Amino acid sequence: MKASQIKIGMAGIVIAGAILYLGFTGFEKSMVYYLTVTELKARGSDVYGEGVRVSGLVDEGSIQADPRNMEYRFVISADGDRLPVFYRGIAPDTFKEGAEVVVEGKYDSSGIFMAETLLAKCPSKYEGTASDSSGMSGSS
Repeated sequence: MKASQIKIGMAGIVIAGAILYLGFTGFEKSMVYYLTVTELKARGSDVYGEGVRVSGLVDEGSIQADPRNMEYRFVISADGDRLPVFYRGIAPDTFKEGAEVVVEGKYDSSGIFMAETLLAKCPSKYEGTASDSSGMSGSS
């Protein structure tokens, strides 16, 4: 091989390595962990300020909405553990008491979860029944 071909090959390897490294570190930094309320509480101060996702059910009577400022305060719970949540933004139509939600944001040292994203699971009325495994009604 010629010296110029070796240089081009080495440059290609260095560039490919740099792209892989940047892609991996960018993915790692944007990765958000998914926890239950119980897991988040168990980790305590270890997760303060870290981006995490937490799932739970919205407690009955806990939603305090300020639609004018698009602010919501509510409590989610799972397995007897409760987590107060503050969210500013547009709430999904399926967000209501008793709904299963996933909040993404940061757990504050004051014990409040500061959500940046609020996702609510669709109600079960949209899911197929056990006798209807296709998820569609009617006969074929």
